[in-house]
Order: sequence, then C-alpha cells, then structure tokens
Amino acid sequence: MRVATASFLAVLLAAPLTVACGGSPIGPTQNPTAPRVITLTPGSYFLALAGASENVTTPGGQTFSTYLCAFVGSNSPTSGKFLVTLEPADSSWVGRAANGTLKFTFSVDRDSVLGEMSGSATSVDGQVKVDVSALVTGTFTATDTITGGVKGQVNFSGNSASASCSANQWTLSRR
Repeated sequence: MRVATASFLAVLLAAPLTVACGGSPIGPTQNPTAPRVITLTPGSYFLALAGASENVTTPGGQTFSTYLCAFVGSNSPTSGKFLVTLEPADSSWVGRAANGTLKFTFSVDRDSVLGEMSGSATSVDGQVKVDVSALVTGTFTATDTITGGVKGQVNFSGNSASASCSANQWTLSRR
C-alpha cells in the first residue's frame, strides 16, 4: 500500500510540471542559419598590409595597446596598399603582386582562410616597399573581402626609414 501511495504522489506532483512545461519534451532549440555565400572570383584586388597593435599586459596587471615594430629612422611606414592579381589554383587561391615578387597562397574552408605569404612588393603609390615571410589567417567580412592576421615578419620601408613588424593585419578587397 505504501508503494502505491508513493507512486500516486509522484504522478500527482509531476502532472503540474508537465502542464506548466506545455507537455513538450525539453531539448536544445535548433535555429538553422543559411550559409554565407562567398563569391571570390579571379581578377584584380587590393592587398592592404598594416602593422597591427596588440594588447600587452604588464606583470602588475595593466593592459595597454602597442605596436610590435622596430623602427629605424623617423616617419617609418607601417602600412601599404598593393595591387595583386588573384587566380584559383587546384583547391586554393594564389595572389601575385603587380609590382614585385610578393606571392600569397591560401585555401578557403567555409568562410575561413589559411595560407602563407612571401616576397617583396611596392605599394600602389610607389611610396612603400614591403618584404614579407609569414602565415596568414582570415575570414570573409563581405562576399569578396578577406580580413585577417599575418603571423610572421613584415618589413616596411619608405621615406628613408623602415619598420619591422611582427604583428600585422591584411585585407584583400576587390579593386
């Protein structure tokens, strides 16, 4: 008799919970999102390279933003815009500078980019020369624009001065 009473009480107590929850099973809500359409096409693009600031935390816990560049001379450039041609190559993409030996290769996985960049190039305005040897990562910020980080050394020179930066950003956008 005691077992039957306990079972009856368990059912009686669970009933309001079932009604309160609407009687539906509880589970994760699935909200499917449509995949982003990437329309990277062969052709002319602008490649912008820039020394990037990084947050640095001191042993005392203070955080500040700084460029990780070594400068030689005053008015050292830390950015440049370069004209490149982008072409598909097997399962990746290859970009080559119009003015120099700069070459970068990357593969696309959904909206992420991973690759490498090396060589030299002169900027569109002829004011900045860049020498690069680095890995690149990025994401599509628009259907034909990639923005990301450059993990390696980028040397900028111009105005009789130079900067060697180890934290850099890149943006590839349609011309």
